[in-house]
Amino acid sequence: MMRGLLRGQGVEVVRVTVSYVDGERVESTERETVDGVLVCPGATADSAANARPEADRVAYTLAFPKGYDKPLRNCRIIIHGREYRVMGDPQPCRENCPTAWWMSAEVERVDG
Repeated sequence: MMRGLLRGQGVEVVRVTVSYVDGERVESTERETVDGVLVCPGATADSAANARPEADRVAYTLAFPKGYDKPLRNCRIIIHGREYRVMGDPQPCRENCPTAWWMSAEVERVDG
């Protein structure tokens, strides 16, 4: 999707919900593609705070387009076939947001 000079791309949001049926935990997975998301690579570095010295951390900052306001807390995001976890609880900027994107989400993946 093209918006002015910036070009977004499609990402897949994976949302797992938990319910209990007759005392048994049941997980269901919802997947949706969100188009027009700006994907900005973050720092790629060894995870110094990680107890695993061979671990690598890859992070992105995602900007979701206006109108997308579903909760992202505890979700996973698929970017170019790789899965990343959402950090925290991103919220849309509902006021004074002059661009076509209104919710920023940080995602990360740690391998190793």
